[in-house]
Amino acid sequence: VNNELIFLNHKKELIFYDLNKYKIIKKVNLELSIKDKEIYPTSLAYISDNYIMTLSNGSIFSFKLDGSIIWQRDFNDILKTPIKIFDDNLIILLSNKIISLNYLNGNTNWEFLSNNNNSIKVLGGDIAILNHYIFFLLPNNNFGMIDTIMGDLVNTNYQNLFKNNPVTSSSNLISSFNNILSYYDQNTYLTSIDVSNDNILLNREKIKNVKSSVYFNNSLITLNNDNTLKAYNIVNKNLFWEVDISEKIKKNTKIVNISNYNNSIIIFFNNGLI
Repeated sequence: VNNELIFLNHKKELIFYDLNKYKIIKKVNLELSIKDKEIYPTSLAYISDNYIMTLSNGSIFSFKLDGSIIWQRDFNDILKTPIKIFDDNLIILLSNKIISLNYLNGNTNWEFLSNNNNSIKVLGGDIAILNHYIFFLLPNNNFGMIDTIMGDLVNTNYQNLFKNNPVTSSSNLISSFNNILSYYDQNTYLTSIDVSNDNILLNREKIKNVKSSVYFNNSLITLNNDNTLKAYNIVNKNLFWEVDISEKIKKNTKIVNISNYNNSIIIFFNNGLI
């Protein structure tokens, strides 16, 4: 917002970071009815002048930049998956369900439950939106697809392609770009499908020695064990670019998110580095 990054710390403070000056310019206290020790933000979304944030304890709230709270919902469940916006509605994943919320008041539009006996992934699930379909991978490892026109769960030919991973894996990602649905399994296997013609472009192609990864547009960005950063084309697995950043980060550093600003990409790491 206005060349600023906004994030929340464990003290319920909104932090405003100036991208031009590369420094924190102000802090604002949020009027949240949540204990400080439960503040673990998982995502921040902006929609039609409304700011929405989710916390890992299952809380989701809308707020203003002056710190006032517009509405708050507490689901008392694991909420580790970043929020998505579809048709001006909020899409969230809990441990065993996918829910759509009205962004103006937090009311539930619809929800679908998907139970199994699998363990819950620590890092949450993932969501990809393509045309009028919502693809999701729940933290309990259930994969599903919702047809938003029909308003119901539908069976998909891709189901079996996305069920090869062990339930203990915590590093499965799904993403969409144009007509391509892509799935990266266990930080090793890349699968991509052209949904417009049901054509499998990549079927569990190996990308080895990866410790963390994130999708960005038509690229899979990986951080290798030797701290080499690489960008792969999700259509054909060709390498766009690579750069050695081993002198800038430590061995156990991982990618947590990625964004873009002007003609540059901004990569966020788990140790706070940008």
